[in-house]
Amino acid sequence: MHLRVDLKTNTLRSLIIKTKVDWEQIISVKPFNELSKLYIRAITNLADEKLSNRHQEVKWQIQIIKECWQNMDTQDNFIGRVETGLMAEMGYHVGDTKGVKQKYRRLIIEDVIKGPIPLVGNRRYMSWWGSDKSDRRLQAVKDFLRDKIYSPQHKNHYRAVSEWTEDLDWLNEIGDELIK
Repeated sequence: MHLRVDLKTNTLRSLIIKTKVDWEQIISVKPFNELSKLYIRAITNLADEKLSNRHQEVKWQIQIIKECWQNMDTQDNFIGRVETGLMAEMGYHVGDTKGVKQKYRRLIIEDVIKGPIPLVGNRRYMSWWGSDKSDRRLQAVKDFLRDKIYSPQHKNHYRAVSEWTEDLDWLNEIGDELIK
């Protein structure tokens, strides 16, 4: 599935986008939250084997979104916690309520580590994640997963904890390959 923006209603609509230039024009005017929605839709399509004939097109759509993220600026006047964290902005969810399939989650983890990532919240928050393909970025994702696994807030969320643990085990196995 491809998207276009209905300029009259400023909503996303299904459409086959024929060129990269069309895609760039569509997303160049989108605010951050809309880019995140487009990224989540694209990564969902990339994880869908039924759409394998369109994976190359989806990959360049994701690349263009990432280029737009690099050109955005963060809010410097923000102090405290960010409302929505990086992993959630990228579409990473586990558990019974919003959980997504393992393949989808791991594509997101790979994208977070390899970068570029969207600018979320403030510079201090973003600096915690480190640079693309860095040891710091890999460690940040592992820390994120460990924080979720061992948080008292999640002690009764058995499926979520199981999925975070599976993702952390997988990342411990292949993480070094992602930053090469």
